[in-house]
Amino acid sequence: MPGWLLGGEKKKREKARLRRGVNILVATPGRLVDHLETTMAFDTSATRWVVLDEGDRLVDMGFLDTVGKVLRIVEGRVQHSLIKMSKEGVVETKLPGRLVKILCSATLRGEEGLGALETIVNPVFLKAETETALQAQDVDHVFTPGQLTQQAIILPAKLRLVTLTALVTLLTQRAAPAKMIIFLSCTTSVDYHHQLLSSFPLDLTLFQLHGSLDQPVRTSTLKTFSAMKGRAVLLATDVASRGLDLPDVDMIVQFDPPFNQDDYIHRIGRTARAGRKGEGILFLLPSEEEYLTALSSHGAEIQRLQYQTILQNAFGQDWMNKSTTHQLHAENWVLQDQQVPPQNPHLLTFVENSVGSLSISGSYSRVYNTLVD
Repeated sequence: MPGWLLGGEKKKREKARLRRGVNILVATPGRLVDHLETTMAFDTSATRWVVLDEGDRLVDMGFLDTVGKVLRIVEGRVQHSLIKMSKEGVVETKLPGRLVKILCSATLRGEEGLGALETIVNPVFLKAETETALQAQDVDHVFTPGQLTQQAIILPAKLRLVTLTALVTLLTQRAAPAKMIIFLSCTTSVDYHHQLLSSFPLDLTLFQLHGSLDQPVRTSTLKTFSAMKGRAVLLATDVASRGLDLPDVDMIVQFDPPFNQDDYIHRIGRTARAGRKGEGILFLLPSEEEYLTALSSHGAEIQRLQYQTILQNAFGQDWMNKSTTHQLHAENWVLQDQQVPPQNPHLLTFVENSVGSLSISGSYSRVYNTLVD
């Protein structure tokens, strides 16, 4: 029976869960240490495997001390149990004779930062889909599933939004279930684009996810999005880039590029999972074209995608007029400010500042000429 320990939940409920017993426990580092130190019913002496997922995040976000404490406590209890069993003549043949520690990451840089985890000695590095071990210096290379298609769109800022709405429109033309995750840079941007896209008559369900939402709301959102059997779009910050296995996600759109290669890899890792096909589309400004060079230098194979192709596929032969209609709808929505909740001044400021960057132009002819060019 699986169980979980998560910051934000009531400890009393978690303690009751531990008393009933669990075979597989999923936990955040801080809450796990808390229960190891204070919950008497939490017996880890029979533990034989500790899996540390998202190892690079443990390294770069200051969790190493906490994880080190977890390993010391658990390993100490396991060793004490094994010594006691040996003295009593008890031989266990179905379980390993030691605590096995497994650290997983798509972007960990060899042994970088692992020195603080003194219980991990002489680690062996393995790569998925291969039978050979890697050298520590080889772990920096980008490895992605063969069924994942990576593409980049380089376009001016004034065409970003209409191209995004075209991608969402293309999703509505796919057979259900079909899902897309759109990654944005911050909470305010997620709120803004969620409200803006909600103003379009789209045949799908829109969700949003970011760190400012309460944990029960985030949990409910992920549960509902995962259970959807129709078409759905999740707008999210990097809070959704790791540790989530969301079914039927066909496309990852990085509307705002991440700050580094690692975040790029983890974002596109939400699709093309367990043998399924998937697409990753990255939006870039002309001034950000060197971003592709940086990714390619680490082995990423990214194809160029023309925004005209997306607009044509989404809107058909009359794509210029329909693209203009979508853009003007967005401009009118922004100028009206009717969708902006007054209790969110940060979102109001974001919308006010976005009017200039959102607009293609104020006239149909200039919009038409921009799209033709």
